[in-house]
Amino acid sequence: MKLIVGLGNPGTNYQGTRHNIGFDLLEAYAQEKSFSFAKKSFKSLIAEAQIEGQRCLFALPQTYMNLSGEAVLEIVQFYKLDLSNLILVHDELDLEPAVLKLVRKGRPAGHRGVDSVQCCLGTQEISRFRVGIGRPQRSEQVVSYVLERFTKYELEEIEKIKKKFFKGLDLWISVGIEAALKFCHS
Repeated sequence: MKLIVGLGNPGTNYQGTRHNIGFDLLEAYAQEKSFSFAKKSFKSLIAEAQIEGQRCLFALPQTYMNLSGEAVLEIVQFYKLDLSNLILVHDELDLEPAVLKLVRKGRPAGHRGVDSVQCCLGTQEISRFRVGIGRPQRSEQVVSYVLERFTKYELEEIEKIKKKFFKGLDLWISVGIEAALKFCHS
């Protein structure tokens, strides 16, 4: 089984914010593939689907970003998942808005949701789709910036990367990380 986890914060007041791009992209993927997050389990909204012939579990942790690892750990332990079958989707300050990068492993770079998952699982060797949101202008605080809604221009740019994300995720599910890396970095 493959586990795909979008990182974000629960609740309508966080919908559409930069920090919730992981939730947003997985919800868009679910709509594209005609499944929905209809079940709550493992401190997450859960969806199951057959994608590219593979059994997949999609999770949107409802623990708030900084405690995402608790939800992910529960799922990993329950299904006894090999961590090579886990991928995260999250926002990334160090990338320009709507830039999509796939990494096989790496430090969290200050991202508390990624840090929580890595700490709970005891490794930095977790594949991740990093979705650029850019950095705040001058004196603006990072916390308020990530909790703001995207600008109209940023939303248009994010629309442009959705198909690339969908294809990259399909490749990761069906063929593996190498094919997905090659596609995402071409």
